[in-house]
Amino acid sequence: MKKLSIDDALQLYGIIGDYIPEDASDGVDFIGTIVHNIRNGSRPQDYVKALSLLTGHTSEEITTGIDPHVSVELFFEGLLINQAKSLKDFCDRLNYG
Repeated sequence: MKKLSIDDALQLYGIIGDYIPEDASDGVDFIGTIVHNIRNGSRPQDYVKALSLLTGHTSEEITTGIDPHVSVELFFEGLLINQAKSLKDFCDRLNYG
């Protein structure tokens, strides 16, 4: 799992922005809600794009080579490492997205 540059973090925000909850009590609940929303959303490609950005794996590697349960863990870990809640707060302050 990699820590994203600011450019990649903003790209990630562009992908996950529609799945971000308005409010969450802590970072773990916040990330859990994003994972749930994106996995159950109508655009599965968003999940694959975000996971690709977070892991550096290609879309094909993700869809054919990573167990779905492992991919959820990687997605959660990537959002945690890259401080998704702080990213949302940062983007809100900038009126980004």
